[in-house]
Amino acid sequence: MEIGWLRVQYFLLYAVIGSYLPYMPVHMHELGFADWQIGWVLGVYGLAVMITPTFVTHLADRHFSHRALLRIGFATTGAALAATALCDSFAALIVWSLIFSIVYTPTFSLNDGMTFGTFEQIARRGQRPPTYHTVRIWGSFGFIAPSVTIFFVLHFTDLHSVVALWTGAAFAVLAAIGSFMLPHTGPEASTEVELPSAAAWRTLRRAPAVHLIVPLIILFIAINMYYAFYSVYLGELGIDRQWVGLILNIGVATEIVLMLFSGALLRRFGVRGVMVMAAGAMTLRMALLAAFPVPGIVIGSQLLHAPIVIGMYLLPPMYLNHKASASFRNSIQGLYVMICYGGTRFVGSILGGYVSDFSLRTTFTCAGALSLIATAWLFLAFRDQPVCEAIRRQHEKPINTPAPEV
Repeated sequence: MEIGWLRVQYFLLYAVIGSYLPYMPVHMHELGFADWQIGWVLGVYGLAVMITPTFVTHLADRHFSHRALLRIGFATTGAALAATALCDSFAALIVWSLIFSIVYTPTFSLNDGMTFGTFEQIARRGQRPPTYHTVRIWGSFGFIAPSVTIFFVLHFTDLHSVVALWTGAAFAVLAAIGSFMLPHTGPEASTEVELPSAAAWRTLRRAPAVHLIVPLIILFIAINMYYAFYSVYLGELGIDRQWVGLILNIGVATEIVLMLFSGALLRRFGVRGVMVMAAGAMTLRMALLAAFPVPGIVIGSQLLHAPIVIGMYLLPPMYLNHKASASFRNSIQGLYVMICYGGTRFVGSILGGYVSDFSLRTTFTCAGALSLIATAWLFLAFRDQPVCEAIRRQHEKPINTPAPEV
């Protein structure tokens, strides 16, 4: 059942952010806050990601089990979201959003590190581990779940969007309880003196990895400008708040379908090809939002969500796991999250907040320009044949290979 519990944990992990991300801007608008204030509250999420993932993943590489760290992280996440739901002042929202971000963001790296560690344990037993996307796809199901629940709550009751924060807190508590059932993974014996984070940094800053990381930084700045204000944009077009989550889930539904075929995509186009397609889809999506401010196009742009997720969220952890040894497997994921989820969230949300003072269409225009730069960089500079070939081989169909217990 070890793989089964990993899938449950991914479901709960993404259910937390699926509750928070679509509805936090709507909740703040209901409280009467300005766009620049929304940008700052969402931006502090990125500030926290710049601090905690590398520290927590260092603990996972050297000192503590993933289960223990996840248990603490999710329990405190639930408490922080509950406190955020009770706030109605800008200062309090900033403080509690920062605390929420500090305790929640390391759970992504820990989950990935635990998953890849479990895969290695399965391989040592002479079995073929599942591919990453067959486990990670449950995170997409988790992202959808709260939006469906919250839609019916908002549609049939007089409650406000703050109910989404309480929903996220409930999922976090369930994840803390579920951590007791997760596989036993933790620090492995190592004779290396170098700090895990130093080894991870050395790997990321050198070619060819740097030619993946830099375009991803640019893409994440763009997508965080989008995430901060897409739900507000829907409101400007006259779409009621109760539909926000379901509209976002159009994209997540297409993501699930494409993720099921991600193995075939990798076999056909390779890592570089899929990454270029993802960046190109991001460019087109932002261009449509900027050029056509009509509900049909704005909602229909969600159909471009799937390739973006495959390239920006599914492939990078797989690539980085191949670049790391067991001694810094967790730290390279944590450093990546710090750089690409953290700094970019801070820059993208705050930049989007100030640019939106001109118009939200201007925000999406800037995001589209950044995405175009990233697309060109990936196409012209990213090459890593050994790792890309190893990932492609992992997604070949197995022949008479024993399967792990699920």
